[in-house]
Amino acid sequence: MDCHQSSIEAGADRSEGQSVVTVEPEVEHLARRVVARVPGPPSDDALRFRDVEAALALAEEQFEALFLSSPLAAALVALDGTLVRANESFAIVTGYERDVLEGKTFQEITHPDDLSADEDLLAEVVAGTRQNYQMEKRYIHASGHEIWVDLTVAPVRARDGSVRSFVAHVEDITTRRAVIDLDGDLEHLTYWATHDHLTALPNRRALEHHLETGLQRTRREADRPVIMFLDLDDFKPVNDRYGHGAGDEVLRTIARRLRNACREDAVVARYGGDEFVVVSRRAWSVMDVPVLADRVFAATSAPIDLAAVDERLRVGVSIGIAVAHDGDTATTLLARADEAVYRAKQAGKGQIRY
Repeated sequence: MDCHQSSIEAGADRSEGQSVVTVEPEVEHLARRVVARVPGPPSDDALRFRDVEAALALAEEQFEALFLSSPLAAALVALDGTLVRANESFAIVTGYERDVLEGKTFQEITHPDDLSADEDLLAEVVAGTRQNYQMEKRYIHASGHEIWVDLTVAPVRARDGSVRSFVAHVEDITTRRAVIDLDGDLEHLTYWATHDHLTALPNRRALEHHLETGLQRTRREADRPVIMFLDLDDFKPVNDRYGHGAGDEVLRTIARRLRNACREDAVVARYGGDEFVVVSRRAWSVMDVPVLADRVFAATSAPIDLAAVDERLRVGVSIGIAVAHDGDTATTLLARADEAVYRAKQAGKGQIRY
């Protein structure tokens, strides 16, 4: 199920339709509440100063934790457009790992046709002629396709009122736009007909078409497609305990990690449910298979921070591998890989079978 990401700007004061973010006063407010509870004579200035410092540090730590774990997609943006901080939800929307996303500029991930309007509105905020702005725009997802977002930007101001940075929050509205554009955007509809709406990976239909094309090529060339059928371990308990929204977050994270772990010439597809398939155009050597398997295991077994429930968990994967033979079709090749992953499941978690 789709779980659209939206955002929240911590420390935002809203009145009469305007939003002005003042991060430092919010942190100081939290600090004053903590200091107010600290016992001791108010005349002891040194002690009170120490208490204020400790309270500010605690408040900043709490504010940071709230920002990073929020299920709502948010980013702190410098005046030059650099994404200084981005939470995990923002990373999920754009498809990048957080450490890759932070340091990029919003200009780099914005669709060229939407950049000018975005920069003009931002300039008005800096000039003081506009308090904040909201617009629908397109990002270029890490996998290369376009996504539509509803973007809201508000300034972070210094004490003198000047703009120090911006807080941006986004809601993924790609599916909503697809419905709106049903009559006129055939290319967009074609894309989503062959891609999974949750992970943006090629879907089962696209996978089978890719395999058939690759198998036809093998009749003319020496290359033999190899597929890895991946079935997540311990995924069902995630849905049972935390709900399908958390399960969706896990699947999006795994999909992003698999793309990053595989070679550029490989295709990563979502087969359905908690099953993924990796396809290589050519047969790997005996040495290459364990290397890729190690990458896949590392990508799937690394801890996942669930922003929606403020939990960290791990899932694993079982892998079935099949190499194309003469006379194979997409159906027979997938069936053999499916049988192999079944044997891997029977052998225990985190196993590989051929």
